[in-house]
Amino acid sequence: MRIFGVDFTSRPSFAKPIVCAWCEMDGQRLVVERLERLTSLEAFSQWLSRPGPWVGGVDFPFGQPRRLIQNLRWPESWSGYVANVRSLGRDGFKTVLEEYKRERPDGDREHLRLTDRLAGAQSPSKLYGVPVGVMFFEGAPRLLQSTASIVPVRPTASDQVVVEAYPALVARALDDRQKYKDAEAGGAGTESARVRAYMVESMRRRLLGRYGITVELAEDCRRACIEDASGDSIDAVFAAVQAAWAWTNRETGLGVPEDCDRGEGWIVDPITQPSRNSSITRVRPVFRQLLAADPTGAAWLPKVLRLLDPGPVAASMAADPGRLGPQWVQRRPYKDPVLGKIELEACFEYPVLPGRAFLRWLVEHPEHMEWPTHGVSPRAFGKTTQDWREKLTGRKGEADRAEAIRTAVRGIDGNASTSGKWWTFEGATEVDCCLQTDTLVLLIEGKRTERLSGGTEWYPGRNQLHRNLEAARDLAKGRAYGVVVVGEDRPAEADFGDPAVGLRHLAPAERANLMAHYLGFVTWRQLCRETGVDYDALPSRVARRVPRRDAQAE
Repeated sequence: MRIFGVDFTSRPSFAKPIVCAWCEMDGQRLVVERLERLTSLEAFSQWLSRPGPWVGGVDFPFGQPRRLIQNLRWPESWSGYVANVRSLGRDGFKTVLEEYKRERPDGDREHLRLTDRLAGAQSPSKLYGVPVGVMFFEGAPRLLQSTASIVPVRPTASDQVVVEAYPALVARALDDRQKYKDAEAGGAGTESARVRAYMVESMRRRLLGRYGITVELAEDCRRACIEDASGDSIDAVFAAVQAAWAWTNRETGLGVPEDCDRGEGWIVDPITQPSRNSSITRVRPVFRQLLAADPTGAAWLPKVLRLLDPGPVAASMAADPGRLGPQWVQRRPYKDPVLGKIELEACFEYPVLPGRAFLRWLVEHPEHMEWPTHGVSPRAFGKTTQDWREKLTGRKGEADRAEAIRTAVRGIDGNASTSGKWWTFEGATEVDCCLQTDTLVLLIEGKRTERLSGGTEWYPGRNQLHRNLEAARDLAKGRAYGVVVVGEDRPAEADFGDPAVGLRHLAPAERANLMAHYLGFVTWRQLCRETGVDYDALPSRVARRVPRRDAQAE
């Protein structure tokens, strides 16, 4: 499939053109073949008329916020209000917006669409700085006049498909802190050029997890993306990434939610999708029903344990599961990354600290650690932490390294808490569901189609399963314990990690004993069938939180 990515400007010229990335989608590979520079708006209109089939991601807001449309009494339909905007003329459109904003209080002058809130984008009515309102004025009427299918504002049967892109989201996925645009500087030696070079080189591997595609650039495209200080060339490629992702989601509306406001438009990107978060759509709904039916777990814990691979650990736990205490259903304040501030039962997202034995092994064997990076540079820490960690990793000589090891070991052995210390190279984690009775500790790691997390920041070989097994053992304090993985489909064996790497600090016999407490994998459908939960009634997706700072009163 032919894929385009377009970095748009409202006043294209030879000095500041519209940049169009020509790409080919081959399976999971997005091959960027060339960059075309359009020096006029007429050239953009001609690009829209290119014969299909193709999908193009274009970087400007296709629509305006519903509140603005209603307050200005513009036509309700996208076609209607875009035609009305075009009739105002560029200066007339700007005047209407300026007068509208003048009458409104501070903080309520530039409204946001829902998709802007989710993406962290600016208001489509913004006229200054980055004038996306003017970009809308010049771009949307040309979309209206084209024969293409404009998703979701004017979908048709055309095989020329245009979706709204927002390249900043792809840039954030690659490096969310460092600046990659510098309109006043150029050449390969600038810091922004180094950031762009990092982004170009990391596109192949770092976009696969989020967008499900790899990116390959022709040499002249790669060079242009690095040398173009404005960032327009690399933004065009980023827009193509989002268009390619939309194409891979063509069976589900090109990544546009069914219930979106089609008059506003929608930015296509995984971050604007309703979440499939496994904790919210599987773990909590299933175990809340079970806890509501029997808060002690006596009626359903044995059924869960009998589903697992037969073995002495699971068998002994099923024979005497004990009873859950009432504290596990008591609710506490919790800040959920998808839902925001909520009340959550104590058994969910249960916090566990890293094992001290593993922390000690890390500081005694710093040669096995990898200093984490952020973008193109090694990650930096506070002055004291940075100094000690540089000593530990040998950057200041062997004498300082030996001193750092001794100091870290004393700290690990002598401190009541491991939180916030310079030698804490593995932080706390949260277990999806922690069930504790007087006889056992059972940790539930829930998945949908995502993989088990592999690696920690300083030690990439440390798998999520290894961390949870040690956490269960430490929580048990002599009780029986185990870890269960629940998902839609059985993961590949490689997803469970290599215990010889992740549990390297343990002797082989101790490692084997710990791995015996991995009780196995079951599917959500199996678990629901065995315990009487209606699997088909479980939510598929959940709407993401809208940040409170963007919620504007009428």
